Amino acid sequence: EAIDRLEEMEQRKNRVINMGPMADHMAVQELKLVESLLARRLQHDDNLHDGVYVDLTFGRGGHSRAILQRLSPEGRLYAFDTDPTAVAFARDLAQKDTRFHIFHQSFA
Repeated sequence: EAIDRLEEMEQRKNRVINMGPMADHMAVQELKLVESLLARRLQHDDNLHDGVYVDLTFGRGGHSRAILQRLSPEGRLYAFDTDPTAVAFARDLAQKDTRFHIFHQSFA
């Protein structure tokens, strides 16, 4: 179910990118719930995971790096941050790992 929600979020994100910030709306609480569910899934097994994951506040990348360690080659991680310094860290990570993509914008 969480993977389905992430795919839906990915579709919404693409609409926003293509149509501008007023193209869609998603409640922040809904996003936090999905993030919480995925964090639990990643923490409790040793398997590599496919699918699409989202880090809503990249910061210095601690959570993103932990998620990337658990992703299969087919998995994808998208991160958002508005802080230029955080985005610079993220762009460096994106150059090293093609599964990771950063967006210099708010997740909201």
